[in-house]
Amino acid sequence: MIAVQGGRFAGWSFYMTDGRLAYCHNWFDAERHYVKVGGAPGAGVSSSGTRVPTNNRPMIDQ
Repeated sequence: MIAVQGGRFAGWSFYMTDGRLAYCHNWFDAERHYVKVGGAPGAGVSSSGTRVPTNNRPMIDQ
């Protein structure tokens, strides 16, 4: 999961599946809409390098 908002009955998610970017929008558990990128990110595309702390301490780059 890259980003998520909501829960079982409503919300959206932006995630990776099988090396492809994907998005799902859940409309009050009545409708779900999916969008998937056709292929894996191409050459020259890199991750942002964002780090997520696993504790509640500030991160300091050295």
